[in-house]
Parts: sequence; C-alpha cells; structure tokens
Amino acid sequence: MEEVRPEKGVILDDLIEGVKNRYKFIKAPDLNRSLTDLDNQGYVFEAGSFSWGSEQIAVREFVVYPDGISVSCLETDHAEAFFEDVMMWSKEKYGFREFVREPRKIYRSFLVLEFDNSINNIIKKFSDMSQLIQLFYSLYTGQNEVIALNRIDLRVDNTKIAGLAPLSFVLERKVGAPHETERYVSEAPFPSQAHIELLQKIEEQFL
Repeated sequence: MEEVRPEKGVILDDLIEGVKNRYKFIKAPDLNRSLTDLDNQGYVFEAGSFSWGSEQIAVREFVVYPDGISVSCLETDHAEAFFEDVMMWSKEKYGFREFVREPRKIYRSFLVLEFDNSINNIIKKFSDMSQLIQLFYSLYTGQNEVIALNRIDLRVDNTKIAGLAPLSFVLERKVGAPHETERYVSEAPFPSQAHIELLQKIEEQFL
C-alpha cells in the first residue's frame, strides 16, 4: 500500500465511506477497532456491487491488507474487473498512485461440477483396489457400502519453491451428494475459465 498511497496521505474514514458508498457495500471496516487490529486482519468490505459494462456484478468480499488486496466474486474475471475499477477510481478521487512494481496476482477458483462418468476411472485397477479396501471396511467397521474415490489433491513440491507456493488442485466429492451423482467441488489456483477448461480436458481424456 505504501507504493500507491497518496504522497500527502488520505483521511481513512473518508476513504472507507467513499468505497462503501460507491460499491454499495453492506458491511465496512469498523474504525472503532485499533489500526493494529485492522492492519493484521484486513480492512474488510462485504456484499457490494459494481457496474461492468451493461452488467451489475456482485462483490462478495473486498479486503485491503498492508501488503495485498483480496477480491472475492462469482468469477475471477469479475474480481479482476473490480480491482481495476477500484484502483482507477481511487486515483481519480483520492490521488492514489500507480504501482511501482506490478502486483502479483494469485488466483483461487472454486467450482461445483458433475461428471457424466465415474471419476473412479482415473485410477487404474480401481475396482480391484476398492474391493480390497471394502473387505477391510467390512471386517473392521461393520460397513459394507461400495467404496468410491472421494478426493484428489495435487500440488507442486513446496520445498522447491521460495515464497508463497501455489494452492493445490483439488477435486472433492460434494458433501451430502450420493456417489452415483458424481458431483464434486473443485479448487484450483487458476482463473475461472481456465479452471473449467482443465476440468473439461480431464473428463475428455480420463473419464
């Protein structure tokens, strides 16, 4: 934030009120809390919206930290558009400056999806393995329900990466969904459309 903050500073309550009003946030940071607490936990705005072309886009959460900004929207494209909008507006309204260094973007995309075919097919000899595990379930838990793949978690080797490592790529069966529906929640460190494209390719090639 020290890179973009106006050289003469900015009145904090004016800035917070301006952001709240422009983007219609229902919740804004509580300035009765100490600045130390706000810096540590972030200046949190919740449940707002902004105009993007002819659309009104919902902003679930906007958080400002001393060393970064977090935006949560339905799609990552919306989050990026909001980031651009709030930065442009803050320059015009309050005299914020350009970044000295281009900020690093870290994506976190969540999707709920349903495959046409069983994800068990990803694992070679899954049927043999699941039957073996099912036998042990029957012996030691008394349960004899069919065993199915529940979660895939793939990640880079964090020991080889300096600084903040990318998030895992996760496919996890949606809680409460029966196995025959093949309904999953997926998390990935990619933009929303790239995430969808990857899942489509996985389904085409492996299922």
